[in-house]
Parts: sequence; structure tokens; C-alpha cells
Amino acid sequence: MDRKHRTGYLLIILLIGLALRTINLSSFSMFGDEVWSVDVAKHNIKDIPRLSFNDSNGPLFQIVLHCWMKLSGTRQLYLRLLPVIFGLGGILLTFFICRYLFNDSVAILASLLISISSFIILFNRTVRWYSVSYFLELLFLYIFIKAVKENKLHYWILYPFIACLAMYARFTMI
Repeated sequence: MDRKHRTGYLLIILLIGLALRTINLSSFSMFGDEVWSVDVAKHNIKDIPRLSFNDSNGPLFQIVLHCWMKLSGTRQLYLRLLPVIFGLGGILLTFFICRYLFNDSVAILASLLISISSFIILFNRTVRWYSVSYFLELLFLYIFIKAVKENKLHYWILYPFIACLAMYARFTMI
């Protein structure tokens, strides 16, 4: 498949993923865990690791959410856009991983399936750590595959850095 067609298919898949993740994005109320995440993220950034200790996951999402809230505000739509962005990044990483390991056709099919998966869409619309963890786990996998197959120093340097970030998103990641 040539680059023009591959890019076109990927753009269409990303647009489908964006549409499915943003339809009525702010029409349903935030539930308890989302409210908790936002409440923790409203605190001083130095206090977030201590406050998020009661959660079963790391403080990375609340820190990222804290920064996001400084940029975009606290309207429910804007809060939910953050996990949508990480979800779209997950679609892209799925494409790159499958293309690297298999071929363009498998990459396009896998990306399409991820973009329309109701389970993944639900988690990509939730103001919790799910999308960040999903994104970092895929990035971790991609960097690891590249490091093993290409054995280039920059991948081996990036690999533990991404691993640490992923563990700060979800303690059981590794």
C-alpha cells in the first residue's frame, strides 16, 4: 500500500475514533471516581502524589490533569477531552505497532477495531487514568519492540523512561 492511501485510511480511522469519543461527551454527569480525580488535580501539584496515594494507581494522571486544567479550565467537556486525546494516541500507536510487526493491512484493521471498540471508547471518555495508562503501555511496547529489533541506543535510553512514566500512571503496569 502506498503512503498516500495508508495516510488517508489512518486519517479516516482517527476521525471515526474522534467522532465516536466526542459525541455527547459532556451530556452525562461525572461519576465518583472522575469527581475524585478532578478534586485531587485541583490541589497544589506538590500535594498530588500524597493525595493520590489512596488510589490504587499512580499520581501521573492527576498531575497531567492538574496541568490540563490550568490550560483548559474545569468545564466537564474540557476535562473529558484529555482522555480522548490519549485515546486517539492509542489508536495511532496501535497502527504503528501493527505496521512494524506485520503490514499496512493489519495495522489499518487493528486501528479501526480499536477506534470502534465500545469498551475502549468508554474508557477514553472517562476522566480517570485509563487512557493515559493505555497510551503509555502501548508506547512502552512500541519502544521495547523497536529497541529489541533495531538495537539502537536511543530506544534503550527511552525504554526505562517510558517504563517509569507508565508505572506512575498504573503501579501494576510492569
